[in-house]
Parts: sequence; C-alpha cells; structure tokens
Amino acid sequence: MTDKMDRKPVRQLRLVVEAEDFAEAVSFYRDVLGLPEQAAFAGEGDAQVVILDAGRATLEIANLAQKRMIDDVEVGRQVAPRIRVAFEVDDTVARTAEATAAGATELAPPTRTPWNSLNSRLEAPAELQITLFQELAPQHTVDLHRLVSAFDEAESRGDTDSLDALLAEDFRSIGEQGFVLDKGQWLGKFAEFSYESLESSDIEISGYGHAAVVRCVQRSRSTWRGQPMALTVRVSQTWVELAGGWRLAGIQFSALGND
Repeated sequence: MTDKMDRKPVRQLRLVVEAEDFAEAVSFYRDVLGLPEQAAFAGEGDAQVVILDAGRATLEIANLAQKRMIDDVEVGRQVAPRIRVAFEVDDTVARTAEATAAGATELAPPTRTPWNSLNSRLEAPAELQITLFQELAPQHTVDLHRLVSAFDEAESRGDTDSLDALLAEDFRSIGEQGFVLDKGQWLGKFAEFSYESLESSDIEISGYGHAAVVRCVQRSRSTWRGQPMALTVRVSQTWVELAGGWRLAGIQFSALGND
C-alpha cells in the first residue's frame, strides 16, 4: 500500500482552455495575473498555444452541496459553472483591482471566508470563472501582533493602566540574571525606571489553542535609578486566552549583549 502511495504516475496537471480571443486571454493571464510563460507554439492554419506556469497544481473535486456552499460564502448566490479556476495570489485586493481594470467582471469583491482566506470571484477572459484567494494569517497571530505592539507602547510610555489590563494576574517576569518579578513589582518598576527607546524585531508567534508563545529580539535604551542602560535581549513571552481576551502570563529575557 505504501509503495503504491509513494508512486506518482501523474506528473503534472495541465488545464487546456479554448479562448476565442486568444490575444486577450494571453494578455490577461500572463501579463495581468502574472503567470510566467513557459512555452509558446504555432502550427498550420493559424494554430497557437501558450503554456503558462500557474505554480503548484491541485484538482479539487466537490459535490453539489460543497459547490453551493462556496458560492454562498464567496458570492452570496449560485453563480459557478461546473468548472471554476482558483488562483492563489499575494494580495487579493490589489490583484482583483488589476484584473477588473484589465477587463474581468467582478462577481464578488474580496471577502474573508470562515477558513481565513480572502477570496474574490471574477468572470475572466476565455469564458473562465475564477477565484482569486489569499491565505491570511491565523486570527490569533493578527491579534497577538497587535497586543505585542500595544505592550511595547505601554512599556515605553510607562503606562501602568494599560499594562495592568494586558498582564495576567499571576504574571511573572524572569530577567536575564534570573530575578523574578510578579505583576505588582513589574508595574512598580516605573517609579525608578523609564525607557528612552524600545524596539522589538524578529517577531515569531506560535499558537497552541488558547495559549501562544511570542519570541523576539528587543533593543532598548533606558534609565534605572539615574543610570543609563543599553540592552539587546532575546525575549520569550507566554500569552494565554482568557474570558476577557489575551493576557501576558510570563516573559523571560536572555542577554544578547549591549549595543
């Protein structure tokens, strides 16, 4: 069974489309959507064909109920023919605008789907109905990027009210030398501490259901009890999703050296 599954007797999926207006179709799919031209051939009787590279190919087989559900999500009504072609793009909004400017008819504007992609539906040259779709970041990633920025902003301003709302009640901080601060001590540090600058970079977010780990590099210039400090540290934050939203439960610092 494994040997049979490992074999790939089909090497390529090639979709062959008859286009009454050949030049219009080639211009749209090659020049507007940006599919690279792999080959072009001409034959007797004005026969012409252009082969375009559309990236990784898959064959999606759907029953009638699935087809209707996708139409409802993307368009809000039943419009799809038996065959529809979907292209994954980097920016659905921009690519849809370019496609309609080049003559495609918009059936539905970019719409966020329940499976977290941004899809638009178009009637395109060669009488193809197409979907342009963009895979979006998971919602928790979007939320946590925003919260990490909010945390850094509150830290840089010494905004203890905002920090109090962001930190879990049992929050703990572990410094690069192993010192531990609880929530009250973290908020109280601003009596003797202030930032001149604070910047987080190389942010990575890993989600685990109702918890997430954020890793980043943090560069800061600050003053502690009148003494200037410049630090570059690697930071690991643990966020948990509670009834009231995401809260920062823990943060640990590892020194990378001074700037």
